[in-house]
This record gives sequence, C-alpha cells and structure tokens, in this order.
Amino acid sequence: AIILGVAFIAGSYVFTDSMKDAFNMLFDQQPGTDISVRAQVAFGSDVGRVPAVVLRTVEDVPGVAEASPVIQGWAQPIDKEGTPIGGMGPPNLAFAYTRGTGELGAVTLREGKFPERQGEVAIDVFTAEKFGFAIGDPIEVLVLGGSQRFTVVGTVGFGTADNLLGATVTFFYLGEAQRVLGFEGEYSQVVVVVEPGADPVQVQAAITAVLPPGTEAILAETATQEGKDQVSQAVGFFNTLLLAFAGIGIFV
Repeated sequence: AIILGVAFIAGSYVFTDSMKDAFNMLFDQQPGTDISVRAQVAFGSDVGRVPAVVLRTVEDVPGVAEASPVIQGWAQPIDKEGTPIGGMGPPNLAFAYTRGTGELGAVTLREGKFPERQGEVAIDVFTAEKFGFAIGDPIEVLVLGGSQRFTVVGTVGFGTADNLLGATVTFFYLGEAQRVLGFEGEYSQVVVVVEPGADPVQVQAAITAVLPPGTEAILAETATQEGKDQVSQAVGFFNTLLLAFAGIGIFV
C-alpha cells in the first residue's frame, strides 16, 4: 500500500505538470495577435459573445492592420460505429475556421484543407487516426440542432501536438459554425493585429473608446496569462483529486 501510494503521488505530479506544460506551450505558440475584443465576463466563466457588428467597428480603428472573428463552441463527433467520441473527461471543442484560429493561432493544417463551405469539417489528427477517418469520409457530429452529417476535408494539429490532451476538436466553415454552434450574428471574440510600428496599448485604448457596452479590449499577453491561470487552476483541482486516492493508499 505504501509503495502504491507513493507511486500514485509521484505519478500524479508528473501527469498534471505535463498537462500544464503542454497547455502553456500552446498558449505561448500564439504570437500572431496583439489585442482581443471580448464580452465583459467574470474571470473563469464562459468567454461570452460579441455582436458581429463589432468586427466592422474594430476594423475602422486607426492602427488596426487586421481584425478576425473567433467562434468557439461545443460539438461531439460520432465514430463509425455510431458511438459518441469523448465527453467523459476532455471536452469536445468546436471552432469556426478563420485567420483568428488558423494563421494567427497555433492551429496547423496537417492534411487536406480547412472547411470552405457548408457540409465540410476538419478534425484533429489524433481523432482521425484513432477512429479511422480519412479525407473524404463522412462523419456524424452532434451539434446544437442534433446529429448532422459532414465530410472530413482536413486534419489539424496544434503546434507540434496532434491533440489537445484528449479533447476532440472540430472546425467548421465560419457561416456554418454560427448556425450549428448557436452564434447567429455573434462571435466569441475578435482578435486584432496592429499595424507595424503602432503601439498596441494606444490601439487598445482607441478600440475601447468605440466598443459598445458589455465588451472590452485586452492585450494578447493578458489573455494568454488568463488562459494559463485557468489551466493551472483546473489542473490543480485534478491533482487534488488524484492525491486523495494516493492518500487512501497510504492510509490503508
């Protein structure tokens, strides 16, 4: 019991530290954006929603070189046997493919292409390989409106990783993501790249001055640190749970 308990404690710390390091690496691999525009929400809660018109407002601010929408939601792929994939631990993430999640983020295309029209999806490499999905295969995905059929047109990774530590990831065409993820006329965020030589802090202040109530503009490094803090907090809870089992082993 003592040997098993000590091994469980050591394994718990190694596992949770590895999880934290993997997510921190992903956060650090997103240097493409300078500012994020988002809904004003309590720290640690849902990312919220911003009206789609905010994109046009931000694009017109002096010093903004490019603004791109981001949509993040939930969608669960179904394997070829009709069984939902995941959902009992790591989340089933879904995104709209835009420059905000593609070229400006840590997402890398491994095979095929990103979705360009309705009925197309890209999935993470790990899910594709584990469940035997190839380019051109049909795939059922559970979304807000129920199960819908799509065609796999690409596989994606995240930096050098094939998977977000067990989470399934599905990418949709922007317009379809708004429909199936429940973001009609809205985005999760708008990410901004400032013009060369422009001061991000000054551009942030200019954007804040024209945003509608309930939205805010934050620097990219602030958003990155918040993401790291949230991961650290979540991993801390998970580590505590694992250590409780280790404690039981030691007690026995």
